[in-house]
Amino acid sequence: MSVNEYEAAVSPKTIRFELADEINCKDEAYMVGTSIFFPNESATQLLEYRYDGSIQRSNANDVSKFIFPILTTDTIKRIAVQETPQPRIWVLTNSGILYCLTYQRQEDYYAWSKIVVAGQTPVLDLVVLRETYSSGLDQVYIMVNRFGFVQHEVLSSLADTNGVPSVNYSKTEDEPTLYLDSSETGVSGKGTQDYNEQTKIFTITPTNTAVFANGRNVDVIVGAVYVGNYPIVNGKIEVKMLLGTAERWVIGLKYSGEVEPMYPTWDGSNKPAYGSSNARIISSKAYLIDSSTYSVGIDTSLEEIKLDGHVSTNDRVVANAADYIAVLKDSSTAVLETNSGEVINALVAYVAPQQVYFTGFDREKPLRGAYFGVDKTIKIEQGEPYPLTVGALVTKTDLN
Repeated sequence: MSVNEYEAAVSPKTIRFELADEINCKDEAYMVGTSIFFPNESATQLLEYRYDGSIQRSNANDVSKFIFPILTTDTIKRIAVQETPQPRIWVLTNSGILYCLTYQRQEDYYAWSKIVVAGQTPVLDLVVLRETYSSGLDQVYIMVNRFGFVQHEVLSSLADTNGVPSVNYSKTEDEPTLYLDSSETGVSGKGTQDYNEQTKIFTITPTNTAVFANGRNVDVIVGAVYVGNYPIVNGKIEVKMLLGTAERWVIGLKYSGEVEPMYPTWDGSNKPAYGSSNARIISSKAYLIDSSTYSVGIDTSLEEIKLDGHVSTNDRVVANAADYIAVLKDSSTAVLETNSGEVINALVAYVAPQQVYFTGFDREKPLRGAYFGVDKTIKIEQGEPYPLTVGALVTKTDLN
């Protein structure tokens, strides 16, 4: 209801009624910028209500059509909106599967992803807490039934795990980036009771004994470097490794993430249409942001790529005395040796290598398993507990 374009006040003569599309909403709607997101009455669609310039009025757009027919058979249980560090709409289904829509209205960008909790554990509930971190970032909580009891877990944060907390709380202490599921974290280092400098054994004692129970195996990250999978014995995890002065450790369950872009199509005459089988993707070149390792290929034929600055497990874990001496030589600026080649430990200081993340275009990679077929598209996978952000992807295609 509004006045016409010539009048400023509403009166019986100037009032004007306009018809609008009515779509029933199942649950609470959320506003992100100038758009409103809500599930439809049957909870089978996620709709975006926004102004459409092509028809000169507001319209409800089905943004879940990109993942059709998932929500048709597994309906929406709850949606939640995260505004920082970038807009994300989290969608939880009744079967306990969590999806995330990354949204950029200005660029007309919609990207769906599926969040698989380690062990295929169903998600029970979801909530987003506004500006929970000291930096002002939103915090995403999920509830999962793991090992027979319900617990809360935190998704998403952006801090650097290389950082060492100062006396006062730092950003790293407030919001560590954890790339392990059901994780627990802390800070330790050389000179503490957790590290035996003679045996080079670093001992971690988990506090959540329900998750980290005796006999289970957990994954361990120290100083932003994945150091392997270890058993819990007598409530403790023992890792034989070289430890710096103060480093953050994280224990939890490792998970994998993967992305597959849509099959490429072209405009113009005499070009392959969508669904044709006379083209294949033979190579790719990715623009990466703050990443250290990833795998790329087609189907199950993947090649693992180590980027410049990546620190591997072998750079931290000590298998024997020879490895210890070799790593000390690599990491120290000055090493003194006896005639027999033994390192004089008292005069050598171990410098923990820092994980350096790569930003820029990686080298062009030929793709394994590049065959003709519409289902043979690129797969990029992150199977290690490290960050991976793909900003752009350039492909080379062979036409038959």
